[in-house]
Amino acid sequence: EAVAALWELTAGLISLKCHHFVTDEVQIFVRRYTVGSRPWNPFHTDSAVCTVNVALVDDESFGGGELLACYDCTINIIHRSEGEATVHSSTLLHAVRSMSSGR
Repeated sequence: EAVAALWELTAGLISLKCHHFVTDEVQIFVRRYTVGSRPWNPFHTDSAVCTVNVALVDDESFGGGELLACYDCTINIIHRSEGEATVHSSTLLHAVRSMSSGR
């Protein structure tokens, strides 16, 4: 049910930008951050038309690891609860702050 909802959300977002929607043009993946294996992600932009980022756990369940985004001439922390999603264009400069605890 959750995967179907993500496909529906993605199709709607892409249709705002494109006249057609082809599932071959969509990539869905899970990126897990841990202190020991992948503690952070440097500032970058994405190659997709849009990015949907779903928090799998509450921000309070780990130290560090916050989603950062550059807009309004500053670096902003995007606070999220489990299940909340952020949606942004590929041009948004964003990162994940280094984790200090949790997984």
